[in-house]
Amino acid sequence: MEIIGILLSMLFAALVMLIGGLAWGFRRRKLFYREYQEQKLRRTGKDRLFVHSVGDGRGFRDVYVDGEKIENATYADEKQGIVQGFTIQGENLIPFERKGKVKVVYVKEY
Repeated sequence: MEIIGILLSMLFAALVMLIGGLAWGFRRRKLFYREYQEQKLRRTGKDRLFVHSVGDGRGFRDVYVDGEKIENATYADEKQGIVQGFTIQGENLIPFERKGKVKVVYVKEY
């Protein structure tokens, strides 16, 4: 009876270690994915990390032009200082383009 208790506690400890290791692996993969993506872009000569667009897979970001937060931005180029997006008026989407000092701040990753 005592042996069964010891075996169960060892099995439980192994299970906790396995789950903890898997969770650590997922966190590590998420943390280093962006760094891997940046290195891959540099190797291929496509160093376009200053260009941000919807659906580029780099997480949620806030876009600022001359210190003013821009809502509904769909494209931002930090080097050229261009932000494109749209405003909503009623049922219409009206595109716009703003120029100035562009700053992009990462809010969180997916």
